[in-house]
Amino acid sequence: MSLRDRLLTKPVAEAIMSPSGIVLAGAGAAVGIVAGLPFVAAGAIGAAAWAARVAAAVPRGPVAERIDRRQVTGEWQHYVDEALGAQRRFEDAIERTSDGPIKERLRRLDERIDEFVRESYRIARSGQSLSEARAQVDTDAIVRDLHRVTGGRRPEPGSTTERAATALQAQLGSASRLDETIADTRARLVALDARLDELVTRAIELSVTSADVGSLAPVEADLELVIDEMEAVRLAVEETG
Repeated sequence: MSLRDRLLTKPVAEAIMSPSGIVLAGAGAAVGIVAGLPFVAAGAIGAAAWAARVAAAVPRGPVAERIDRRQVTGEWQHYVDEALGAQRRFEDAIERTSDGPIKERLRRLDERIDEFVRESYRIARSGQSLSEARAQVDTDAIVRDLHRVTGGRRPEPGSTTERAATALQAQLGSASRLDETIADTRARLVALDARLDELVTRAIELSVTSADVGSLAPVEADLELVIDEMEAVRLAVEETG
């Protein structure tokens, strides 16, 4: 949430018009007058007290999540590394760009790329949790138990055998759904990392071949779509988890 968005919130509006804020302003002014300060200075003290009350109501911006690639392993770590590599390549290009509107626009793009990287990290952590959960399900053992319970025959409805078979089949269904989610998540991360690489390349090319800041607008629009898709992937993985 930007500073402007945090200012335009209900708590801030209430603080501006709150009785406590008004009282603080009046008390601050009164202290200044009693201390023998000029009316203008006393008023400034009152205004400062009121401003402090309002500032206290402004929601704090979220603390940026620290990306620790050691928290993920294997393929999941690879996806995070791919996103971090693209971001580093982009930031190197920003450093080589001369000061001016193009560089400022690239910095704004970098903020959105950073959000992409953080989404990738969140997805990788959730994906790894799913992989670890799936590793705890021994489907071969479940199939053997299912065969031993049923003897390869359809159990009688309502019987203990049917209930046991249903429970074992439910475990196999859960394992299958986990496999599908993990495979789908991996495939989508590969595709999204590739799209980020392509957008970074386009932005770098435009930064050195065009003096028109507006030429970066299509890249920004495409990046927003990619980030939206990343968020959709994360929500899908978290719902499964």
